[in-house]
Amino acid sequence: MLPDREAALNELRLAGEMNPGPWTEHSLNVARAARLIAAGCGDIDPECAFICGLLHDIGRRTGISATRHIIDGYDYTAAKGWDETARVCLTHSFPVKDIEADIAKKDITAEQYDFIKSFLDSIEYDDLDRLIILCDALADAKGFCILEKRFVDTTHRYGICPFTVKHTDGEFLLMQRAPTKHFGGMWEATAGGSALCGESPLDCARRELLEETGLSGEFTRIGTVVHDGHRSIYAEFLCVADCDKNSVQLQPGETAASKWVGFEKLKSMEAELASVRCLHSYYEYGESNGNNQI
Repeated sequence: MLPDREAALNELRLAGEMNPGPWTEHSLNVARAARLIAAGCGDIDPECAFICGLLHDIGRRTGISATRHIIDGYDYTAAKGWDETARVCLTHSFPVKDIEADIAKKDITAEQYDFIKSFLDSIEYDDLDRLIILCDALADAKGFCILEKRFVDTTHRYGICPFTVKHTDGEFLLMQRAPTKHFGGMWEATAGGSALCGESPLDCARRELLEETGLSGEFTRIGTVVHDGHRSIYAEFLCVADCDKNSVQLQPGETAASKWVGFEKLKSMEAELASVRCLHSYYEYGESNGNNQI
């Protein structure tokens, strides 16, 4: 079941009044692109595609959010009985059918996380899902654009800013992922997260360090990685901290434990770590600066 065009346009207008921003123009352009492509496909109803495009981001009506807009949109439209719209509210952010592939900050509860994961695991994408995902990538607030431009725009708003923390005495901080997270229980030498709207990569890294560990430090940009599969650009940092090692704080729902290890121990643990991308950038940065233990 779907709302008609007039009702969908009215929903978008009201949502824009609740939370003004370029997202409403983006939604209109997604709808236009979806209708045009569907008309040329023959097996997707152009009007259905238009309405689903209009409402794919309707969860933003509740305010500025990251992953939460996905579940807010799903809940809002499902409560109205708009099943097809509810589905694309949830699927449009996952070109890779994996919640951990989404670059946005996980500003959702554990229950919401589990629901999204279970939903994605239980379905196979149909042509309408794929169409809205494509059009979400093709359209910005000003019109249609090449995918590279859209990905850069997305990264400016939600770019991922991982970092490795090194103490001034030469040891590195490892954090253990909470049991409820993807790769729960594994250690990682990388912290970080997604930038908020208008936040620079450096400001994002500083905020994430404080949120996840309670620490502060001096940051150096050590690499940039473009990940096509995740539609994201990683701005990678090394953070050097001069702190009491026992002052590391755990973030509920994110981390379960912490420890400090030396450089050789760190290298020997690579197979046990949840992620080594930023760590490899650290190695490369050290080699390029004539020091493999910077």
